[in-house]
Amino acid sequence: MRHGQAATATTALESDALARGGAPPRFLLATGRAGVRIFALPPEGEATLGRGSGCDVVLKDDSISRRHARLRIGEPCTIADLGSRNGTLFRGRRLRRDEEHALEYGDSFSLGPISLQLLPPGTDLREPVGASRLLIDDPDGAEASPLVAAVAQGRLNIVIYGETGVGKELLAATLHRASRRGGPFLGVNCAALSESLLENELFGHERGAYTGAVQAAPGLLKAASGGTVFLDEIGEMTLTVQAKLLRAIETQSILPVGGTRPVAVDVRFLAATHRDLLAQVASGQFRRDLYYRLAGFAVEIPPLRQRKPQIMRLAMHFLAAAATRSGVPLPSITPAGAAALEEHDWPGNVRELRNVMERALVLASDRGAIEPAHLMFDTGRSAAPEPVTSSGDDRSRLIAALDACAGNQTRAAALLGISRTKLVQQIALHRIPRPRKRL
Repeated sequence: MRHGQAATATTALESDALARGGAPPRFLLATGRAGVRIFALPPEGEATLGRGSGCDVVLKDDSISRRHARLRIGEPCTIADLGSRNGTLFRGRRLRRDEEHALEYGDSFSLGPISLQLLPPGTDLREPVGASRLLIDDPDGAEASPLVAAVAQGRLNIVIYGETGVGKELLAATLHRASRRGGPFLGVNCAALSESLLENELFGHERGAYTGAVQAAPGLLKAASGGTVFLDEIGEMTLTVQAKLLRAIETQSILPVGGTRPVAVDVRFLAATHRDLLAQVASGQFRRDLYYRLAGFAVEIPPLRQRKPQIMRLAMHFLAAAATRSGVPLPSITPAGAAALEEHDWPGNVRELRNVMERALVLASDRGAIEPAHLMFDTGRSAAPEPVTSSGDDRSRLIAALDACAGNQTRAAALLGISRTKLVQQIALHRIPRPRKRL
């Protein structure tokens, strides 16, 4: 490889080979329409970035100029725009031609719709590249990969994909903790608020902006300045709010409702969704430019049914937490109980597992071990077949649930995963004295 030339690391083996050649290589992470790619850079020199085949880092996208930008590699590394058509965006500002800025490790910059991040020398890259998103099997970060850990410490905005209940917010909080940002971690559910309320929640308002605005409010982006904002269910955000969010990202400032002067903010965005955002882009429901500003890096948490090896570890974690809160000894899980947990499909994912283990703690009472009969899944059925006629075991479960809920039948029914009507019928069937609520 000639001096200053960058090679495309398409496999982890190529990265390892470069690492064995002497000084640890530097890596450039690129995320865009073509997915995730990793480029290995020489220890020093310079590399041109662009669409042209003569560039050291070739980024095949029509919006990229043939010679778009120049990356100087050394201490420090620097980035400069070469007079590109769509510009080079760094820290919310478009660079002028030949304007050079120093890059710290973890810094990100954008060439059109492609986001790039300079990774620390010697980063151990083990994930396959080329996919549009990387799979993250452990949202609590206990087994975070080196690549994800490196991205967490950078400035790239991240989109987290996954079904409801898989742990997207847990992963977002984990990424924030692993980052170098000292500000708070604040979040909002975009699906839970109307357009006007979401706009007010994000950008704040000035005093007198509308009826009832008796005093100014800073908004989430200002309150989280220096930290991270988690946008849950970003796919539900309206186009109007999307446009204002895009401007906030590009200018690193907000305009509160009723305000006339922009307010500077320094925020990293982590967004989550169960929808396919690129499909929404294609249908016009989500802005393409906003997508590429948010999806500097994209990860996906598989559903729990595809993460069978984690089920028992998570089950014991939730069980221990529930036992600690209740001040009771931690019960064990029998082999039959463990088998029932691993065989369940978990349509409610990690959230359902937590609910099941909290219910099991109550239903197992002082037995010291959790059996399949104590595993009331969110379908309302236990893991063990229930007898048609009344039995002492069913009766004890009902009594335990009522006792745990201080006689409140509605709460006891929810704990058992059945309707209140069904609970009342079971109380009558098993001839349980009608409970009285304890104050």
